[in-house]
Amino acid sequence: YYAERFASDLTDRKPKALAELAQTGVSRSEIAAAAQRNRATAVAYHEDRIAELERRRRALLADYGTLKSRPLAADTIEDAVVVT
Repeated sequence: YYAERFASDLTDRKPKALAELAQTGVSRSEIAAAAQRNRATAVAYHEDRIAELERRRRALLADYGTLKSRPLAADTIEDAVVVT
């Protein structure tokens, strides 16, 4: 999309570029598809990291819930003072 939009703004260069592409047998769609594949590869890394961070967050939240549900250790010591 962006490459095509950029090329369309350069009206004096567009006919020459299209002619060169036609000679090589490469279409604008193929160029756009290659650009999208390259971008998808870069995005996949970040999507994987987000998924891993979400798994870690859920595990930590579960651990925190377990800790909050346990009685305070001070409850079992007779002369302990609970500071809040």
